[in-house]
Amino acid sequence: MKFFTILTFYSLFLSWIPFFWGFYAHSLINRMAVYSLPPELISFYKPHIQFITEKAVNPDRRRYAIEGEAEKHYIDLDHYDDSVRNALPIYWNEAVELIGEDSLRLNGIGPWSAYFTFQNLTKAMEEKNEAAILRLSADLGH
Repeated sequence: MKFFTILTFYSLFLSWIPFFWGFYAHSLINRMAVYSLPPELISFYKPHIQFITEKAVNPDRRRYAIEGEAEKHYIDLDHYDDSVRNALPIYWNEAVELIGEDSLRLNGIGPWSAYFTFQNLTKAMEEKNEAAILRLSADLGH
């Protein structure tokens, strides 16, 4: 959870930068996040730091190659009026019920996508699936 929180903080902190940062920033954030992990996680991630660093840009690569990927990178809150924005559901099923899946996808599903990735990462850790842990960690760090 600390890993997710740190990556979210870095993403929000750096999001004000008024220029296109390209792939470098994603890679740097993932690399630096590994060093801030607690000892029980750093012992797993540090030997794989090169993978986590290099694969941080995979979501951006997929964004232009796979239909349905781009919508996972943002949410356009300006589209929603104040009543919906203040009560935007946390859970995907509730959001679909309230707003409709087509409308959600049209205006971005970033927060729900990040949560799904986090859930999949948790499952991969429970199953001790190293390949999935690394892939999902790199994606989530993005």
